[in-house]
Amino acid sequence: MIDKFAEKDVERFWSKVKRTNSEECWEWIGTKEKDGYGVFKIKRKTYKSHRISWLISKKESIENKLVCHSCDNRGCVNPGHLWLGTNKENVEDMVRKNRQRQGENHSNVKLSEKNIKEILDLYKSGYKQVDLCSKFGIGHAQLSRILSGEAWKNTKIERVKSERNKNERNGMAKLTKEDAQEIYRRSNNGENQKHIARDYDISQSLVSFIKLGKSKWI
Repeated sequence: MIDKFAEKDVERFWSKVKRTNSEECWEWIGTKEKDGYGVFKIKRKTYKSHRISWLISKKESIENKLVCHSCDNRGCVNPGHLWLGTNKENVEDMVRKNRQRQGENHSNVKLSEKNIKEILDLYKSGYKQVDLCSKFGIGHAQLSRILSGEAWKNTKIERVKSERNKNERNGMAKLTKEDAQEIYRRSNNGENQKHIARDYDISQSLVSFIKLGKSKWI
């Protein structure tokens, strides 16, 4: 494994990462393998991106060790979500978190289509991933699949997402700063949140979120 990184390789690596705050997943936006893990090339050799993240950030040897995810999101390269362990420890962690496919499918059932729309609306408004996980009782891995479109691929959810994305591109449905401020004013003046949500084609949860002053524009 690499002992020392050239500065240009470090800069190139982080340019392929969508970094947010330290608590949330940092998504690898570079090349990914079919299993969901990111890959990064240095001197014509290919490495797992989360392992490179560990080496760059922790500067600790990973010889004969696995770099594991505490968030269970294979596309995450946030050093704070990574830990060194043996294969045995990784399997024990998987069992403890009930990360097997059967468990994942069961956890998806807990969410309704209304929940999914609320999650998408709140995330687009600036709601933090860690707060979404806490609010809906889901893990980072499941949230990541919902936001990326990997989970809930049924027709209705896809239609909701595609229509919303189309409207955002056209500048019609995406909330502006002025929209958020008006929603904040109306909701705090006692106006019915259901009516406000209907006027802006958003969920009542998003209206409540803005009412509390948690929007980036308030």
